[in-house]
Amino acid sequence: MVIKCRPFYLPREFSAIFLVAIYIPPGSNNNRSEALYELHQHISDQQTAHPDAFLILAGDFNYANPKSVFPQLHRHINFPRRGNNILDNVYTTHRGAYKACPLPHLGASDHTTVMLTSAYRPLIKVTKPATNQICVWPEGSSEALQDCFSTTDWSMFRQAATYNNTTDLQEYTETVTFYMRKCMDDVTVTRTISIRANQKPWLTGEVHRLLRARNAAFKAGKEMGLRTARANLSRGIRLAKRQYSRRIADRFNDSRDTKNLWRGMQTITDYKPSPQTCDSSTSLLNQLNDFFARFEADNSTLAQKTPPPPGDQREGSGTAEGRRDDVVELRNSTRGRLVSGVSCGEHAELSDAGRFLVNGVAL
Repeated sequence: MVIKCRPFYLPREFSAIFLVAIYIPPGSNNNRSEALYELHQHISDQQTAHPDAFLILAGDFNYANPKSVFPQLHRHINFPRRGNNILDNVYTTHRGAYKACPLPHLGASDHTTVMLTSAYRPLIKVTKPATNQICVWPEGSSEALQDCFSTTDWSMFRQAATYNNTTDLQEYTETVTFYMRKCMDDVTVTRTISIRANQKPWLTGEVHRLLRARNAAFKAGKEMGLRTARANLSRGIRLAKRQYSRRIADRFNDSRDTKNLWRGMQTITDYKPSPQTCDSSTSLLNQLNDFFARFEADNSTLAQKTPPPPGDQREGSGTAEGRRDDVVELRNSTRGRLVSGVSCGEHAELSDAGRFLVNGVAL
């Protein structure tokens, strides 16, 4: 028998509690295997519908081991219940969720009584909240930023980074990037928010507002107001979950965007990679730069197109398509050049137009 309940107070990391009462009659190994298989089917259906539910299995298993079909279960009774046998047991999906204590028999029962004391600590008490700074764009900030960029003399940055008719690409990039960040900081507001371990990803500001309205109606003691607030909260939660689900599904629309696909997979599987650190030294970048540009260091000859032999004349040569292929080949020949001195946190790549993009600034 499976009972789903939702107590008035429940840690936020759990959406519901499933109580499963089990009795497996004594018999052969085949009978126990069939019973565990049927148990696995029913519980798996409920876990698929409610993946964040807390699962409790209790009953007389008669030497059947439910961990053979649910490896994530943890046993909480480690002392005999009848004689020297542990027939009755309690399993949950969290280690250390309960502490078991034996008590005397009830009436004429031949099984000892067990009292389970909750030992589970909610995530909000175990893990300290993390702080994060977010950038808030007030109303009219986008227009102010556009006005700032439109009135800026961008040529002065190139002139400041030019020495002896040679433009220092790194200095030019850094000055333009820092200026853009400064303009963004002038029109935006930075706020510090707390992220708790049990906070759901679909919780939005609107849901928090509805929660406060529900709590205020409960404290006021107005039955009709509380009923309306609870209905509004239920609709708001369903809408927030639907929007979050749609946002995750949108990550898989474009199969060519592997970065977005991987982020969607991380969200679905709750994969959290360990933080990676990189060396701030630019020696590796300079070595790669010297390696890929070693043939062009002392080459002052301008690139020229070499006509192919008559027998190897490419189809479409001389047409617009053939000329476009020639440009692509010439552009690909320069993809090996790297930007010397760029830190590991910055990105430098060659765009389709053959220009360097550093920190999102086209040069």
